[in-house]
Parts: sequence; structure tokens; C-alpha cells
Amino acid sequence: MSFGVSGLFDFGISVDHVILDFQAKWDADEALVPAPVRDRQEVTLTLAADFLKRHKGVKAPFEPLGVAQGWSPKSYARAVAALQKMGYRYIAMGGMVPLASQVRKMMFFGCPAIFSGTELSM
Repeated sequence: MSFGVSGLFDFGISVDHVILDFQAKWDADEALVPAPVRDRQEVTLTLAADFLKRHKGVKAPFEPLGVAQGWSPKSYARAVAALQKMGYRYIAMGGMVPLASQVRKMMFFGCPAIFSGTELSM
């Protein structure tokens, strides 16, 4: 955090653990989601909460940006909602690079958890 406080940055991004297992079919039965995949999302959200707390604690001059990781449209939507509940106004959709453009569009438009006042980026 000290590097970001002393630098001239507009945004600071919370650390995330990329989920490379995209399986939209897991939305139908969450029991199919492997524990390591769930763990990566949980670790990402825990790190985001810690990052936001530290940001507020040092009154850093940059805007904090949380990262949503998921394995399906619903899991991404839950991650976005969790980040919004923490207080993030800017959220990046992580893990999108290896996905086909059709899947990225489905993710972007399939996140119904977008609230007013939140910027979403892929």
C-alpha cells in the first residue's frame, strides 16, 4: 500500500486469484464446482476486503478497484455483488482474457448485480 500512497496513481487494484475454469453449466448445480475453484474466488474476495480496509486506513489518494473472479455468469454476478457490498465503486472482471468474445459478452451483460454508481470493466 505504501507504494501506491507515494505514487501518482489514479487506481489501485486488489490482488486476485485467477479462475481459468469457466463452466456455465455449473450454474445449474453448484455442487459440481471443485473446491479449489471456489477457494480462489473466496481468497480474491478476502484480499479485496483487506485491500479496501487498508486503503481507507491510510487514506490513499487513489481509487480502489476490486476484481471479480468467477467460473460462470452467476458466480461472477455474486462476486460483483460482494464487491459492491464492501464499498467498491470500480470493479474489473478478472479472468476474461482466455475466454471467447461471445463468453465475455455473456458475462458482461449477464451480471444483473450491477448497481447504480458502480463502474464495471473487462
